[in-house]
Amino acid sequence: MEGVFYWDDFMCIMANSTVLSFNFCPSGTPKGKFFKKYYPRLDTFYIFINGDDEIQELVKSVSEEIDGLIEFR
Repeated sequence: MEGVFYWDDFMCIMANSTVLSFNFCPSGTPKGKFFKKYYPRLDTFYIFINGDDEIQELVKSVSEEIDGLIEFR
């Protein structure tokens, strides 16, 4: 599946040293209803980054650049 996602498509994006997690808006919200209608199987997805220094450096850079607006744990 190919597509483009925007920041407001997600309820939250979480990161730690082993995984990035992308949680879409709940199905009860307008954005969530859209996704459930057109992509009924779309759900939270995970990208495992354990040991991926480039992604971990990117997370660190974004966290420093945004200065408190986004917190990766």
